[in-house]
Amino acid sequence: MRPELLAIAPERIKALPVDPVRGFPVPWFVSWVGDDGQRCEPGTGRPEFRLADREKYVRSIKEKRCWVCGDVLGRRVWFVIGPMCTINRVSADPPAHRDCAVFSAQACPFLNNPAMERREDHMPAAGRGGYFGGIGFEHNPGITALYVPMSFKLINANGGRLFALGEPLEILWYTCGRLATPAEVRAGFKIGADRLRAAAAEQSPAALKEFERAHARALTFVPTA
Repeated sequence: MRPELLAIAPERIKALPVDPVRGFPVPWFVSWVGDDGQRCEPGTGRPEFRLADREKYVRSIKEKRCWVCGDVLGRRVWFVIGPMCTINRVSADPPAHRDCAVFSAQACPFLNNPAMERREDHMPAAGRGGYFGGIGFEHNPGITALYVPMSFKLINANGGRLFALGEPLEILWYTCGRLATPAEVRAGFKIGADRLRAAAAEQSPAALKEFERAHARALTFVPTA
């Protein structure tokens, strides 16, 4: 593992396999693919960080396992989401332990680098599973929210599943691998809010009205000082 990651990795993360090419720990949810581009057993082939393992998704729900390390979760769980998801209160990914969520925000190249873009080039033949619901925006908001809900539940959305999040007990905001400043949070939140507002306006007046209600609610959790 890269020395800078090893220095901040919790014990659960240290127990994960490591990508021999780049030195990143391989999260539990990651799919492994062979030379033919098809999924293979974890630890064989190579890790494809852009693809989540469908079997692990099911197990994370049924067995209440952390999406990042695979260990059993406790009573309180953390969701790693973007600022837009604090408005509509949904997550495509299952929850994680607190230390696993924090490490993800610190170490994941897409989460800790606002300039990083999603790559779809050379995607393996296995593709991405069709179990994630909702309609995603592919931009990098530059801000990550670690969201602790009082409750959550699975819902159906656009042919897939999403986690509907209840009232937050706590939200930690991260950027560039560290806690974000209030100004950084507000800037990242505004980018996501503007995109959601435009999408709601295209849908219907009722959708726009619902967005404004959810937006006002979410603003109470955006730091101002």
